Amino acid sequence: MIKHILNEIVNDLKGQITLEEIKNLDKIWLDLGVCRYIRNKYLWKNPQNVKMFQEFFNVEHVDDISFAILEYAKKFLD
Repeated sequence: MIKHILNEIVNDLKGQITLEEIKNLDKIWLDLGVCRYIRNKYLWKNPQNVKMFQEFFNVEHVDDISFAILEYAKKFLD
């Protein structure tokens, strides 16, 4: 289930942003942009996803989850 959601997020981000764009962004923009997009679309409205990702990435805060998801997604963005 978690891999399916991660793949969905990766595919969604592929349509939104490239790895080259991510590399050129500063930390503030990432937090305000891509991570906020992940939080709003995949986490805030779905507490089950939050719980699964907390356990999967071994983190507590939703901000840490969105950043961990972004780091995971970077492997698949070209």
